[in-house]
Amino acid sequence: MKRTIIPALLLVVPFAACGGGGGAASVVRDSAGVTIVDNAGHGAWSKGQAWQFDEALRIGAAAGEPEYQFGRIASLAVDDAGNIYVLDQQAQEVRVYDTEGKYLRAVGRPGNGPGELSGSANTVLIGQGDTVFVVDLLLQRMSRYAPDGSDAGTFPLPLDQGVSVRWELTGANTFLQQVQSVPVPDQQRTGPANNLILERATDGTLQDTVMHLKVSQAVQFNASGPQFRLFDPEAVWTLLPGDRIASAINATYRIEIRDPDGELTRVINRPTERQPVADADQQAILKLMRESMEHTGAPPQVVSQMMSAVSFADYYPAFANLLAGPDNSLWVQHIRTAKEVSGEFDAQDIGSPTWDVFAADGRLLGSVTFPDRFTPLRFHGDAAYGIWRDDMDVQHVMVLTRRPVAD
Repeated sequence: MKRTIIPALLLVVPFAACGGGGGAASVVRDSAGVTIVDNAGHGAWSKGQAWQFDEALRIGAAAGEPEYQFGRIASLAVDDAGNIYVLDQQAQEVRVYDTEGKYLRAVGRPGNGPGELSGSANTVLIGQGDTVFVVDLLLQRMSRYAPDGSDAGTFPLPLDQGVSVRWELTGANTFLQQVQSVPVPDQQRTGPANNLILERATDGTLQDTVMHLKVSQAVQFNASGPQFRLFDPEAVWTLLPGDRIASAINATYRIEIRDPDGELTRVINRPTERQPVADADQQAILKLMRESMEHTGAPPQVVSQMMSAVSFADYYPAFANLLAGPDNSLWVQHIRTAKEVSGEFDAQDIGSPTWDVFAADGRLLGSVTFPDRFTPLRFHGDAAYGIWRDDMDVQHVMVLTRRPVAD
């Protein structure tokens, strides 16, 4: 099944963990009660200490039983028993598999009525008692399901209050919701643009504003319609154990750690040189965008209008994404530039298979490179859960488990 994204090149790198050697791991200092960790070199791991991840489970098939065929995986979650919940936007349902990959049941079904999901449902989360929560952007609601998959009601997520960008479920069984205001043509803004992390109870009740994030300039509107600025820096964040939040503006490699009350406690720095978005990169990306739209049958006028709406930041971001990992670690994803890839290139997903790994205290341990075409979505225990695409671009759920690298 072919994705209708910007075609480009896939970086092929060895599936291994690399670390150790070369330079000081960190310099720790204090500034007004905030711990600042300045990292240098390749990290603290020495030979035999770095982590390696081996494939433990793969779910999916190009043909055969429909419950094992995925169309467009948007999100996945894992419960305490290790069961895997996979939200497939094309099927408009959440499929549940046991620890061996055996299909158990479906949660939700296509439609817009009670217990139903649209093709724009984009996040699945597992709460206390294995309650299943699904964010549905088109239906503008959070749907709840009992552990057996039966409908347990909804609460509204109106778009006029902002677009839900990201959700996490805290250890206290509350939601953290990133919500960003989006300008609507021909409508006057009633307040300043914002990008917030809100705390909500599991019935949707707003409890607190946890953080104010940078407002992205990647999408703007003018009289001619939306304007897209590719690779513009943006706010990224992840939820860490103990309900701490790691956040950053990826214009620089500077990550802030805040406690559950939102107080800054630690800053993690690492020197990095952002790569320029060269003219050759821009022309190659625009060419691939045009070819992708023409391949999907877009009318010439639409193609021309879209192409004229695209511009580029001067530099790629310093990094792509953040994830919470095993042993209270923090993972930071490297960037793939247009020069570094071959095959397909998605300008909205420029993450590399290589991730930097930081200890709980902010020291750089080293880096891990995942298999080609694998995208981790979350860690659970010692395992990375994510999407792997085969040579035909068919999606599979893949689970990789951690083990020490042998001497």
